[in-house]
Amino acid sequence: MGPALIGSNDGASPVMTEPAPHPEFQPDPGSVSAPIPLPVALRAATAAPVPAAPPGPPPVITDAEFGLSLEMRDLGARARSIPILGGLAAVFGVAALFKAPLVLAPLGLLFALAALFRRQVGLAVIGGVSAVVALAISPVFWAVIGLAWLGGWLLG
Repeated sequence: MGPALIGSNDGASPVMTEPAPHPEFQPDPGSVSAPIPLPVALRAATAAPVPAAPPGPPPVITDAEFGLSLEMRDLGARARSIPILGGLAAVFGVAALFKAPLVLAPLGLLFALAALFRRQVGLAVIGGVSAVVALAISPVFWAVIGLAWLGGWLLG
């Protein structure tokens, strides 16, 4: 026999039916399903406690290193610092593209140089390149360079 009808079939609308149960997809009532395995970090936490060694000094991690750990806490989050010098270089360099390039571009270049020493290369490049471009497209900068050349030529 086919599936049971829920609605009437008047020919104008489709008939909704209940699905027939499939015995091959029903679980066996006597079997117990296996538990879902825990992640490695939680398996170690639920196991018998192991006496911990006394804590030593934390490892020194520089800005250029990236440490991975299998523990629950992130050891690298404390050691990685916020790239403030690189951020300032990028902000001053990009701002120099729009306003006051004679003031902001040298600040962007100085912070980019300092960020390079702190190994914040990506932000240092963004700040330094945008500061150089800001000086290159600034008519006031070229006027100052031209007046300095003219003064040296007239007085020299």
